[in-house]
Amino acid sequence: MYAIDLFMQTRWSKLCERYPLICAQRNVLWKIWLPRFTRVARRGYEIARDVDACLGDSDRFLSYTWDLASYPYNYAEHFTFHDDFLDVIKRFTQQDRRHLLHSAVENATSALQLYENLRKLDGDKF
Repeated sequence: MYAIDLFMQTRWSKLCERYPLICAQRNVLWKIWLPRFTRVARRGYEIARDVDACLGDSDRFLSYTWDLASYPYNYAEHFTFHDDFLDVIKRFTQQDRRHLLHSAVENATSALQLYENLRKLDGDKF
């Protein structure tokens, strides 16, 4: 949901001057979506927002997000892959670990590689 919001803010906002209906559509979508967020969806949204703030590069964030979305939930017999990804990355959004997140991001070319890099830094095995 955060990635969709970010996409709408960064891409659609450029079109708002020329096509005001686009901004109106975005506002209507958020009035519909936001109240329907479950606790899990809100948690994911907040983690994504924190990660994007840590990365300071929305294009890279969106790239990792689209990549992560392409993996099935039970990737490589890891039955909670997306939840585990969120848990691992959340640990690196803490102020004292952000430099490690930046390092892992710089050395990763995909969401899976980022996940593996963070797990290694965290002392876990994939």
